[in-house]
Amino acid sequence: MKLELVSSDRYFVRAKFKLLVDLDVEGIIIPEGAITDGISVPRFVVVIGLLLFAYGCFTTSVTWMLLGAFLNFQTIILPTFGSYHRAVLVHDHLFAQGDYTLANYHLGRILRKDGVSFFKRKYIMLLVNIYKYFK
Repeated sequence: MKLELVSSDRYFVRAKFKLLVDLDVEGIIIPEGAITDGISVPRFVVVIGLLLFAYGCFTTSVTWMLLGAFLNFQTIILPTFGSYHRAVLVHDHLFAQGDYTLANYHLGRILRKDGVSFFKRKYIMLLVNIYKYFK
């Protein structure tokens, strides 16, 4: 897999990468030039997490601190690319074509086939399922 950095905004938007060669993942062809941001969480989720964490610290509420920390946990356990990169590329490609349900189905299937741990799989699927309510 060959990727080229297309854009990067260090404050709010993750870097975007362009695929430099066609890629066949489980029979799904991702064409050269496809754009991906790797694994990502919409920034509003991160901002909400930071606000909840800060609120919890200010009010000494462990519940709000833990919820805020959970929403920001993604940046610690899920870097942009990892053992899940094939599944993420397929998801981004199908999502860009407008088929959100199929994108999520293949994401879960390929994550499992590629041996991504149970916890990471469930966490990734939780995040994409939360996102569908805000798309």
